[in-house]
Order: sequence, then C-alpha cells, then structure tokens
Amino acid sequence: MEDPEAAAVLDRLISSLDSMGDYEVAKTYLERAVARDREVHGELHSSTAASLDRLALLLNSAGDHAAAVECYE
Repeated sequence: MEDPEAAAVLDRLISSLDSMGDYEVAKTYLERAVARDREVHGELHSSTAASLDRLALLLNSAGDHAAAVECYE
C-alpha cells in the first residue's frame, strides 16, 4: 500500500530538484515514482500516467527528447 505522506515528500523533492536544474537526480526519483505507481496501481492507472508524463516533461527539459517520447508510448 502506498504511503500518501511519503509520496508527497517525494513529489516535493522532485519538484525542488527540477527547479534547481538537477535533472539527473530528479530523473532517478521520478523513475522510482513510476515504478512505485506501476506496482501499486498498475500500468493503466491515472497515477501511473501522471508520473510518466512528469518524467517525460523532465526529460524534455533536460534535452533528452527521444526518451521523453518513449514515456508516451
């Protein structure tokens, strides 16, 4: 079961890292969030889709456009 408080803390950490331009570390945490959402909610859940979208946006900001597109496939 997902701990909502832990998820909120992770979300704030990712936002801070993204704002500071520390894309590699933010990417690591976002990949963990995607894995967690897949495990807890499944591949087709809106939370999983939201995590993948956020990862795609981060990858796009970091200049990794090909990897960003893969998040949507």
